[in-house]
Amino acid sequence: MKPIRNNVLVRPEAPKTTTASGLLIPFQAIKKNNNPELVRAKVVAVGSGFRSVEGAWIAPDVKVGDIVYFGGLNYTGTVIEEDGVEYRLLREIDILMKEEIPT
Repeated sequence: MKPIRNNVLVRPEAPKTTTASGLLIPFQAIKKNNNPELVRAKVVAVGSGFRSVEGAWIAPDVKVGDIVYFGGLNYTGTVIEEDGVEYRLLREIDILMKEEIPT
């Protein structure tokens, strides 16, 4: 699968099953809330970018392999399932931040 324009395909991490204090979160609560906080995901594929109003080419800010964060699973992107694996197709603008590896 190859996104076009400024779209990004990510593979979200599994929802949290415990709280910060170590309490187990029931499966029903996980499914109901669908992890509304920030979701961490790995970039699987990236579109080629887009043209600005002035005609300049704007390349994506993320690349394959980057770890990114976006809004809760209920709110952002389109679910795509392939071979039993769930992916999320996002617009690049829906990505809130990415992890930077210190040098």
